[in-house]
Amino acid sequence: MKNAEINTPDNGDSAGEFAADLIFEGDKMTPVASDFILPDYLPDIQRILRVTAKNENQKEQIAQNTLNFDGDAIFTVLYLSEDNKLRSVAFAADYKGTMDVPGLTESDVVLPNTTVEDVGAQLSNPRKLSLRCKTNYAARIYRSHRITPEITGSRGAEDEVTLERDRIEVPAMEVKRENSGELHGSFDMELDASQPAVGQIVLCELDIVTAGCSAESGMLNYRGEGILRCLYETPDGTYALATQRFPVAAELALGLRGNCGCYAKATTGELSASVEPNSYGEPRVIEIDYTYELDIPVFYASAVKLTRDIYSTEYECKPAVGNCVLRSPARSYETNFTVNAVKSRGEVTTDVKSSLILPVMTEAVAKIKELRLDNVKNKLYAEGNADIFMLAMCRPAPKTTAIVEQGAEITPSSEPEQSYCAVTFTVPIRCELDAHGLEPNFGWQCNVGVSSVKGRFDSVNTYADFEVSLNVVTENVGSYDYVTSASIDTAKRNAKPAASILLYYPSEGEKLWDIAKRYSTTKRDIATANALTAAAAENKLPRVLTVPAPEKRRPVFERVI
Repeated sequence: MKNAEINTPDNGDSAGEFAADLIFEGDKMTPVASDFILPDYLPDIQRILRVTAKNENQKEQIAQNTLNFDGDAIFTVLYLSEDNKLRSVAFAADYKGTMDVPGLTESDVVLPNTTVEDVGAQLSNPRKLSLRCKTNYAARIYRSHRITPEITGSRGAEDEVTLERDRIEVPAMEVKRENSGELHGSFDMELDASQPAVGQIVLCELDIVTAGCSAESGMLNYRGEGILRCLYETPDGTYALATQRFPVAAELALGLRGNCGCYAKATTGELSASVEPNSYGEPRVIEIDYTYELDIPVFYASAVKLTRDIYSTEYECKPAVGNCVLRSPARSYETNFTVNAVKSRGEVTTDVKSSLILPVMTEAVAKIKELRLDNVKNKLYAEGNADIFMLAMCRPAPKTTAIVEQGAEITPSSEPEQSYCAVTFTVPIRCELDAHGLEPNFGWQCNVGVSSVKGRFDSVNTYADFEVSLNVVTENVGSYDYVTSASIDTAKRNAKPAASILLYYPSEGEKLWDIAKRYSTTKRDIATANALTAAAAENKLPRVLTVPAPEKRRPVFERVI
């Protein structure tokens, strides 16, 4: 497990004037439904075993006060054909939607996260499918705000220089979004002698799980893991699953600065698989070519100076106070944990009534629903659930025909002795993380992947063991009051004390700023007149202070001849 704390760089006065704030967070559910006809080269459908969908080619367009998005929902259907064979087919349906975001501009940074939910299929006839799903497009939108006060009424530098500001430095962040474009990869998966040879590939799927990413010397270094699953028919007519994990790495020249927190979500695109002979001439090599794309939110740690109070040493000055919410990177987590899921056979769902014999293929999809902070134990708990699918060899329950005449015999139906069915169930998942440096009010974003999925049965239970990879970026959230603007009235001068020097007796807890503001002078002038160090000026004041009469400070001009 790797946890990283993102610190603000120490390069002197690093505070700037701009800070990113989350101006919008919301989602839009878009229904997708379409009818498809099975291609002529595929046999008729007897029973649908599994249907999944994922989004591809998603794009966003920013218009006036609206965020428009569109993409493709790619359906993959695994079915049992009329000749009791396993087959798969893929279809694409487009989706689009609009979200109302008042004041949205093209300079705002949109961080989307799209999930596909409620995937289903209905068989109208053996060759016609009605497919449906819902795409849940979630968006977090960040905007950089300028947080220095807007000054009105000033006639120029001569008036500006009379202003005194009480400022504090607070943590903030800058948000960017990067994209890799289409990346390509390929490799050969050679089956060992313990696995049967390949007759025909039924289904081939690839997931890329993010292990981590970092910025160094302007480059983004991405580390991930590809998880390939190939369901194939063997030469003797049975089915087997071949899986392989392989490293995925990319180095992208995105001009990133160091000291940033980022996570990348990998979206797979085109995938092609072909069977080739090995060195012995046996069909045991599966050649894979694939494409993928990385969507990379980047969070830079920074600092800004907020003006808590402002006044003029010469003129009447009226400040306006507002509130801002500032976010700053807290911690990034790169971790994985193991899930050992157990369900009794009576608690799992099967698409037909049958006796389960052997799992052929097992898949799991994990989702994190909540990150919960325990301040007492200083722990962060990531909680969610995992949906598990098993393709299992089974023995269907026997069916009988109705007795239509007296004395007629009850005969069994023509169900095959062995067939295939779908098994599904859901289990909770949880991961415990160290919460050091995380404040009670925090935000988070994460990317979740699943690998090393294995399923099994016994006479009582159904089991699924798998590993969950979790990448989390957290941010602390602070609310601050600050001066948003100030108006100088140059027609009204501040009252000046009659004496050239005042003796002032500070009250308990009184600050030098309050004294300087009261007498229209500056902290610096009082500290100089009383030989106070910076630490003494901010902490304990002496019993008596000499307050010098204010002098109008003028800008210094330098002429170069």
